[in-house]
Amino acid sequence: MERMQRKARKVRKKLDATENLFESVWRKPKGMHQKTFDRLIQEEQAANHSAMMAMGKQMGILERFLL
Repeated sequence: MERMQRKARKVRKKLDATENLFESVWRKPKGMHQKTFDRLIQEEQAANHSAMMAMGKQMGILERFLL
């Protein structure tokens, strides 16, 4: 869980976004290619999703929804 959170924060830093994983990334940094921006957004979303799933599993929340 912590590893995925670190990865998401690292990507968010490249995108000049806040480290808050609950905030959306709205704008592309000046000078960054659109393809790079799109790729980094996908990486951030995947890492953030994995971290949230791991957190839910750790707290026992996911088992309630999967049953």
